[in-house]
Amino acid sequence: MNRWRWSWNPARWKIAPKLSAALLAASLLPMSLTAFYNLRQSLYTVKMAEYKNLELLAKSVAARLDQLLIDTQRVGIQMASARDIVQFAGSVAAKEPPEKQNYWRILAAEAIANVRNSNPDYFSVFLLDRTGRCLVSTNPSNIGKSYAFRNYFQEARQGKLYISEWTVGSTTGQPGIFLSVPVVAKGTRNLLGVVVIKLRSEAVGRLLTSLNQKEGGSAFLVDQNGIVIAHTDRRWVYRSLLPLSPVQLRTIDPKVQFGLDRIESLNLPVLARSLQLPSAPTAASSAVPLPPITPTATPNQSTMELGPPSFGNIAYRSPFTGKTEIVGMSALDMRPWRLAITEPESVFVTPLNALAHRTTASVFLVGGAVALLALALARSIVRPLHLLTRAAQELRMGQFDRAHVDIQGTDELGLLAATFNQMVSGLRERERELNIFGRMVSPVVREQLLRGGVELGGQTCWVSVLFSDIRGFSTLSEQLDPQGVVEFLNEYMTAMTEAVAPWGGYINNFIGDAIVVVFGAPVPQPDAEWCAVSAALAMRDRLAELNEHRRARGQVPIQSGIGIGTGQAVAGQIGSLDRLIYTVIGDAVNIAARLETLTKQFPDYPILINETTAKALRNYPEVVLHSLGPQRLKGRHEPVEVYAPMRAESVVSSGSARSIDLAGDLPSDLAGDLTSDRPQHRQSAPS
Repeated sequence: MNRWRWSWNPARWKIAPKLSAALLAASLLPMSLTAFYNLRQSLYTVKMAEYKNLELLAKSVAARLDQLLIDTQRVGIQMASARDIVQFAGSVAAKEPPEKQNYWRILAAEAIANVRNSNPDYFSVFLLDRTGRCLVSTNPSNIGKSYAFRNYFQEARQGKLYISEWTVGSTTGQPGIFLSVPVVAKGTRNLLGVVVIKLRSEAVGRLLTSLNQKEGGSAFLVDQNGIVIAHTDRRWVYRSLLPLSPVQLRTIDPKVQFGLDRIESLNLPVLARSLQLPSAPTAASSAVPLPPITPTATPNQSTMELGPPSFGNIAYRSPFTGKTEIVGMSALDMRPWRLAITEPESVFVTPLNALAHRTTASVFLVGGAVALLALALARSIVRPLHLLTRAAQELRMGQFDRAHVDIQGTDELGLLAATFNQMVSGLRERERELNIFGRMVSPVVREQLLRGGVELGGQTCWVSVLFSDIRGFSTLSEQLDPQGVVEFLNEYMTAMTEAVAPWGGYINNFIGDAIVVVFGAPVPQPDAEWCAVSAALAMRDRLAELNEHRRARGQVPIQSGIGIGTGQAVAGQIGSLDRLIYTVIGDAVNIAARLETLTKQFPDYPILINETTAKALRNYPEVVLHSLGPQRLKGRHEPVEVYAPMRAESVVSSGSARSIDLAGDLPSDLAGDLTSDRPQHRQSAPS
């Protein structure tokens, strides 16, 4: 009976039996993979068929667009060779009498009007003389204006047939395609004028919208620069598939061609690459030399070689609908443009969803019982792992009391949990020892000692040493019992330590009521002088707050003095291998202590600094200095220049101190080189 209970108690199982049970549950996977593979193949087959249909449709529409351009160009060729057009252009070129010109003008105007009226796809038809001035037009607003600046005139005057880019007319403001044919004297190549036909944009639009598109489908036309020039959705029009390159921007004038200040980008790199757009063409890329013009000239004489007429299909995500769409594409022969027809992928995916649902339901029904077993086994494995993970996270955050795993069992996970708990216990004890050690020395020093070991010796560094002492501490101590003295010092030291901490000072020692703070060691500080003075000012502010609380409690306020000395010192472990301390030794320490003592002679200036410190403050307008002149310090043969730093705003408000120019007031032998090897950095007050 006990063995039977054990066999059905997953908590007592080994990892191997548990994994075996999981593998048994995974036996359902082949069936699922087979079903979904078949679905995927069906989807692929349907998708390929739909791709092919779209590609064939794109080829058909591209051919119709080509034919529209060919037919329009054929009309232009016939007009350019018409007798009335040639005679009128010739009379203007020969400057014949106005009566004769007017006669042919009427006949030419009637000829172009007949052409315009016979084809509603033509927005306008007009004739230019050989200087580019409009002679006759179906649009009266064109007459008399010069179109010499237009590419369709410049190319035609060189004897070439021309099909323009998608262009917004400068006169009408309407988009369209301009086709131009030169008018030459019969039997010669002397230019008499240019026939221009403007094909309506609506003609292209009708071809795109006439497609039997499925719901959500679209069709669009892209020029060689990747700009959508026609689309069934107006949001796409005159926007580029990719940001235009500098080369393209030099050849495109958005204002002239599209009536826009700039071309926005749709940022569709996949679609742009698939369209295989040619490199940015010149303005004359669609012009071809004009053969001898006869009424039977074939339109193929003006086509371009673009390579394969079509190049496949892709799928992309629409920037407007956010849905995946499939695209069939084809190239035009008459222009280096690309035609694309799209439809949502969901159109042909939806019929397969029902089959997918039925297949999924059958898989769930067949594997239900096995799934329940797998769930029970998985929970028996995952739950202990979750507990271990949560405990490890608590351990990472330092929550040792909460980093405990309570897992019952004698399997591998149970042994792992017991080992983890033992590890946490050891880490808790080590952290307690480190915390005690960190309170005896600075955390920075502690980390350096732990990394580098305990070695005697030090290194030379540039430091600013702050020495602070309480005035009349002996008298205050006489009024308190020993416990009161300790509480008084703890309150004072805590406030001063908090004031120093934001400025990166290392509190080297507490000597009775004195505090020794080092800036620049053990971690170098390029602006140690500024940090030391800022910390001293912060200590004065905290002392003022502390005194307010003391007065409120009926206690005597505290007065203190602060001295700051800057210079080279040796910082390191001093003592013996049995007993050592990290400290700083050097003249800067002695100067700081003597300057603190000197504050007793200048009660109005509780903070005094030496000349080296003052020199480093030249770039800090927040602090002004009052020079106390050379002062003799105990233990020094030469007098020391002493300065009292104060905040600039307090000086301005009281007018009690003089702001000095360090470069001018300091001795000339120190003005230029005292801090030449010290980097000048600014450190703002901590937030």
